[in-house]
Amino acid sequence: MTQRFSLAIGLLLALGFSSCSEEHDLHVDLHEPVQGAIFAPGDEIHCDFEIHSSSELQRYVIEIHPEGSSSWNHFEESPVSGKNVDIHKDVVVPAGTSAGDYHLSVWAFNQAGDSAKAEVDIKIEP
Repeated sequence: MTQRFSLAIGLLLALGFSSCSEEHDLHVDLHEPVQGAIFAPGDEIHCDFEIHSSSELQRYVIEIHPEGSSSWNHFEESPVSGKNVDIHKDVVVPAGTSAGDYHLSVWAFNQAGDSAKAEVDIKIEP
């Protein structure tokens, strides 16, 4: 009985280690905007980034939200395919956007269910 128990434990550990070792490499390299970049209402924020994955990509998200009581939020989701992509996307800061500190995040998702993000803090000034 002890031998069967030891064999069962060994098999469970082996299965656990094999499932844990299956990692999908996914990362986002955000080139623009840079940390601390300053924009004015009406400006275009050039979002330039690369996504690299060992598994097929599914989508990316660009999100901009205020760090305080500022007025502007931006959320954009787009499908993407392949394993390595370069994205160049312009986001217009609407006229009338409140000055303040904002946080920009780029999320990537692959078909294996993994996610990765890159983020910077930016400012909106009149």
